[in-house]
Amino acid sequence: MRATVSYEPDDEPAMDAWFDRWETALAVSDDQGCGCCVHIFDVDGPPEAFAALPPGVSVDTADD
Repeated sequence: MRATVSYEPDDEPAMDAWFDRWETALAVSDDQGCGCCVHIFDVDGPPEAFAALPPGVSVDTADD
């Protein structure tokens, strides 16, 4: 599955834990957000990883 994941800096601790948990199953782009008010990553990974994202995280799936 391929998606764009975006979140606010307040969600960073939960997202760091998510990235740590799923890092071996993910391909992640560099941060495309500014970092001060939003983080944006293109992520490839299994559907179960996306299902485990913390609440409040925005996910926009890409059509393959």
